[in-house]
Amino acid sequence: FAFEEIRETKANLSAIIENTSDSIWAINANYEVLYINKVFQDAFFANFGVQLEVGMNILNAVPETMQNVWKSRYDRAFSNERFVIEDKIDIGTSYIYVELAVNPILVEGNVVGASLFSHDITERKKAAEALRISEERFKSVTESAEEWIWEVGKDGLYTYSNQIVERVLGYTPDEIVGKKHFFDFFDPETKELYKESAFNSFAKILAFKDFENVNIHKNGDKVILKTSGSPILSVSGELLGYRGADINITIQKRIETALLESEEKYRLTFMTSPDSVNINRMDGTYVDINEGYTRLTGYTREDVIGVSSIDIDIWYYSGDRKKLVKGLLKNGYVDNLESVFRCKDGSLKTALMSARII
Repeated sequence: FAFEEIRETKANLSAIIENTSDSIWAINANYEVLYINKVFQDAFFANFGVQLEVGMNILNAVPETMQNVWKSRYDRAFSNERFVIEDKIDIGTSYIYVELAVNPILVEGNVVGASLFSHDITERKKAAEALRISEERFKSVTESAEEWIWEVGKDGLYTYSNQIVERVLGYTPDEIVGKKHFFDFFDPETKELYKESAFNSFAKILAFKDFENVNIHKNGDKVILKTSGSPILSVSGELLGYRGADINITIQKRIETALLESEEKYRLTFMTSPDSVNINRMDGTYVDINEGYTRLTGYTREDVIGVSSIDIDIWYYSGDRKKLVKGLLKNGYVDNLESVFRCKDGSLKTALMSARII
């Protein structure tokens, strides 16, 4: 009866070991395999191309670069140490993560080998990493001094706001959460247009990015925001609202406007100057000319842009161009260089030329 009971217990234990998704193996003090289940045997072959069998030396079966690592682990068990570690295994195209439990095998108090249990925790690690990245991203966004983080319901009513809203629009979170809709701050001149555009995105459950819109500050000033948002969905996919961030780009827009105005003023000055003005690369290729250049030489922008002054043979004395280039390379400028130029109609004109490297 005792023999049958032992055999049944062994059969049950073997069934459990063979049907688990974990890798299980055992070795003796000479690193020879005493037992392996099929999961570990298949995984070992997939990773190392070796069909591991009972009696084989397991250290000799792994690549040389890994032998010292595994020997140290087995030796810890042989020293009667029990431990659990996480392992990252390179499988070629990616990595898998396992939790490895290592235990000594004791017979009458003496260590005669080691048993090992390896559990795949890749999905758990991926989930933890995804959560970490998500938390870091959220922390980074909310701590950004220039971003106003918010959430609204599907009707546009604010359900959350961070403190940055006070710097952006002058209102505290308490003044807008549950009391204001996002469209309440829009500039009246564009309010209906912006509102319609936003709710069209809501209806289609679309994320949006870098939507520029003009809002009114609590003090009455206009504030230009760049808004990005993503839908918040229920488990069933129903729209609950939106979560997003606003960046105050008012100063940036003012700078851009001032720059455009400055460029336009420069352009008008350049084009309408009564003097002949041209911009060339050092090899003589024309980048731009003004109307004064056309009046002096007869050449239009269409004639010369992208063409070299050498190609149109405008230098009557080639040495004058060499003097110009030499002076520019040496000093960065040339003043009042008297030169003779050949115009489009073949006539010659003498002029004083000044140039600067830009």
